[in-house]
Amino acid sequence: MELNLRELPHIVVGSLMEVHKELGPGLLLEAYWASLAHEFRLREMLFEERQPVSVTYKGNTIPTGFTIDFVVENAIALHLYAVDALEQVHKERLKNHLLLSGLEMGFMVNFDCVEFRKGGLKRVIVSENEPEMPWRRVEDEEGEEAENVRHLYDWYHH
Repeated sequence: MELNLRELPHIVVGSLMEVHKELGPGLLLEAYWASLAHEFRLREMLFEERQPVSVTYKGNTIPTGFTIDFVVENAIALHLYAVDALEQVHKERLKNHLLLSGLEMGFMVNFDCVEFRKGGLKRVIVSENEPEMPWRRVEDEEGEEAENVRHLYDWYHH
């Protein structure tokens, strides 16, 4: 499927919402995982599962054992969860994996929530430049634009 960068996040979110709508909360992560892979195939989207994340330390590439659950169309990372609530540690993990992989955008996805739009989806963006896709910036607690090595943009799907 030929997609442009503006359409891709919406199609990915639509796929995630379709899986949650069909299955609802309360299942094991593996059920959501397999269903999402099937949904991507139905939509003819390219994706990789369990993409390894490595660290470069003083010129040496070191495998970490960490993976990105899904990389969609070589542009969007997905970390899938079936937990009570997404936590700050989930955000930091995704942010680090984005920085290490060179990807600029990812979603933390929690399928184990009743209202998926409110508690099940969070987008994280890391970019050296203003991203090509539209979103709004969110400031940190001190009113400053969040920054960590590169600019960090968050968007909560409403």
